[in-house]
Amino acid sequence: MFSVSRGAVREAISVLAERGIVTVKPGIGIFLNNNDQDQLFVLFDSIFHEGKADIFELLELRQGIESYASFYAAQRRTEEDLRRIKAALDQMEHSINRHELAVKEDFAFHSAVIEASHNSMMINTFKLISDTAY
Repeated sequence: MFSVSRGAVREAISVLAERGIVTVKPGIGIFLNNNDQDQLFVLFDSIFHEGKADIFELLELRQGIESYASFYAAQRRTEEDLRRIKAALDQMEHSINRHELAVKEDFAFHSAVIEASHNSMMINTFKLISDTAY
């Protein structure tokens, strides 16, 4: 389904258990120890910055997060969120019309959409990935 080997999944679970994020109960299941986002983001940050993920994998992860975030943004956005998205889009179009690359403007647009999802896990993961990729 996700094209990931069982060995890779076992290794990931082992790392999570070793760091105290999950508890493995053989024959019963795997349980999240608490809802501590900070601990999870420390783990993500160490993976991203220790060179264990390449830029293409980070971009694929970002694309996946953006897809789901746009779905939730469409459902949860506020009028202020819409204003930020529109302003970012206008800035990007303005830069493109001046034949500029619009990298910052593009990032601002994507960030505004992610923020409009109102999902702190997506927002924080996007920030981590973006800090690593750029």
